[in-house]
Amino acid sequence: MSDRKQPDERVQRYLQWYSLRFRDEPEDHILRGLKDHGLGEFGSPQALYARLASDGFPVCRKCGETPVPPEHCQEPKPARKRRARLAGEREELPPAAAAAGIFHAALIALKDDIVKLADRREWLQGERFMAGDYQTGRVVLRLLNEDSLVDPPAETVLQEHGEVAVPRGAGQAPAEPLTTLIGVAVLTGYPLPPLLRALHPDPSTIRAERLEQAVQEAKDKVRQLARLVRGGEIRRGPPTEEVSPLEQLAAWEIHGLLQAGATKREVEDHLKAMGFGKETVSRLRSLRLDPDIR
Repeated sequence: MSDRKQPDERVQRYLQWYSLRFRDEPEDHILRGLKDHGLGEFGSPQALYARLASDGFPVCRKCGETPVPPEHCQEPKPARKRRARLAGEREELPPAAAAAGIFHAALIALKDDIVKLADRREWLQGERFMAGDYQTGRVVLRLLNEDSLVDPPAETVLQEHGEVAVPRGAGQAPAEPLTTLIGVAVLTGYPLPPLLRALHPDPSTIRAERLEQAVQEAKDKVRQLARLVRGGEIRRGPPTEEVSPLEQLAAWEIHGLLQAGATKREVEDHLKAMGFGKETVSRLRSLRLDPDIR
């Protein structure tokens, strides 16, 4: 018989909270009860609600109502229709595979950086991350003598075996390569809980809402970077409406039908059978997306 799985802390936290809330326990009693059961320490009920919502449970981040969407108390944003920008002049881009060697080189560099972490020691002091790489080897101490013609004088060179400490600075973010490695892990979709358990001194204190915001901001910045590298532009104003893969397939289908001589009504009837409404078909037709498969 296989070993039983360990209980999921997220589920335990939600069930314990729901049980206490169902019995109308005061909020401070609920927070204390979760702490006593080792299910996290939270500075306020809202911090707990945000954590439960980020764990995937239907809890309102503001009032704690359940089961409701996490945005239960947020006022709905007024709907604003944005017309998709019409297709402009088509420009062929260099093949993405042209950068394959660069990406492979980056992966090799990341692997080397991971190995270097074995010598890394870090601490947090005065809101600064300080780091040093510690290696055992030969320590060379040079006592400089300005009056000597030899630099440094041979008789002032002392050699001994010990631990060599290489400073890596003190900054607002962990010293490289750790910051880059954390970013890569997040951008590749690695789940945050294991990352926090491995690197955070006390994951229960982190603000889940702020963490999610930082992740989204990082992804948005990388998208902007990729857009510039690939030849796009970043401009002010509302962004151009994006097209999902399914909508792209429908736009290609529209293009093929029109090329084959289909009428507007025939195109609409065909796309309706695929689940697209008349307004969506009109919008996708205006994009004039051509698969150009060669």
